[in-house]
Amino acid sequence: MSPARIGIVGGGPGGLATAMILSAKGFQVTLFEKSPIVGGRTSSLQVGHSKFDLGPTFLMMKFVLDKVFQDSGKNSSNYMKFQRLDPMYRLQFNKDKYMDCYDFSQRDKMIQELRRVVPEDVSGYERWSEWESKRYEHLIPLLQKSYSSHSDIVSMHSVKALPYMQFPKSLHEMLGDFYKNPLSKLSFSFQSKYLGMSPFTCPAYYGIIAFVEHAFGVYHVEGGLSEIPRTMAMAASENGTTLKLNTPVTELLIDQRSRTVKGVKVKENGQEENEYYFDEVVLNADFPYAVHQLIPNAENLLRQWKPSKIAKKKFSCSTFMMYLALDKEYPEIQHHTISFADDYSANLKAISEGYMTDDLSIYVRNSCVNDKTVSPKGKSGLYVLVPIPNLMDSQGKIDWTNHNTMCLMGLFFHSHITCYKC
Repeated sequence: MSPARIGIVGGGPGGLATAMILSAKGFQVTLFEKSPIVGGRTSSLQVGHSKFDLGPTFLMMKFVLDKVFQDSGKNSSNYMKFQRLDPMYRLQFNKDKYMDCYDFSQRDKMIQELRRVVPEDVSGYERWSEWESKRYEHLIPLLQKSYSSHSDIVSMHSVKALPYMQFPKSLHEMLGDFYKNPLSKLSFSFQSKYLGMSPFTCPAYYGIIAFVEHAFGVYHVEGGLSEIPRTMAMAASENGTTLKLNTPVTELLIDQRSRTVKGVKVKENGQEENEYYFDEVVLNADFPYAVHQLIPNAENLLRQWKPSKIAKKKFSCSTFMMYLALDKEYPEIQHHTISFADDYSANLKAISEGYMTDDLSIYVRNSCVNDKTVSPKGKSGLYVLVPIPNLMDSQGKIDWTNHNTMCLMGLFFHSHITCYKC
């Protein structure tokens, strides 16, 4: 009996992890990626002399990545070099005040920083650490199961975890049970922005993100996080996966009667369209894009996530990105620095409502302080990210084609660069 044929749409980390594990288990796997390299939003970009990660720059819960390689018969340390960052990141509250954050393996350093910046909240940090450790034990099983029906939601695990979910509190409200100083609450809630959410409206449930940073550390991968999908593709190929790059999927082939996906239509060699048929198809493409572009007759075919329904949803924020290849080293700038707007609440409100102010938050990564492979000696590659209103929500309020808007962003970065040298 021949092995089942599996088609995977999208060569991001999710699609690659699926390919690694299924091919290791003997399935006949073919993965289609529209770009010439794998990774999707986790791929890389070469600007001048420096290599940049296109998107994500934090590696948290490294043990999950290790498990993917283990389940594929591999060892992640044979494919990548990892560095646990110490400190994890610097939080820049204003020109004169900052705090370096350390994980639990460096608890004494973290407490020392708290005593220096927010001494009234040292005991709150101890209580928060104990509370979140218990909460993690109750919540993590809920994140490690699939939910394909309403009955999957109700279980003994979920019942026991209810008190730890802290409904209906927001993340900011929950942290008020532990911290007095607004800077402390900010330090353990800004992670909601990873999800494009505000800590003032984000459910308290997502406080688990800050906890996993502090409990398990933040890692850097030599060469950048884009090394993760690159080596995953290598491991998948070694296990027998067929990788088809530069091969965009243009349509899912669907049996209209059974409403099941039976294959994909792809564009090969730039023009030629071919059809591939599989026993199962795994979709790792961006979901709204797939619904609008890859599913024929989606409005009538889909029961729940119709294109018209998705179009009415509010999307998370966009980001303004700068990849700066500079002819100078900046050893005084930490690997990760997050600089907050003077009025963070107003900054988030502006982003949510689709307009711009000159009081912005900014993230800078200077990975070459720990990784000499991403930039030549004597040079730097600074990755700059500014959360901004979603491009759709801000239409009519912000003219993104206006040169003055782009100048505002550049001037903001230039005026704040001195903060990173504190």
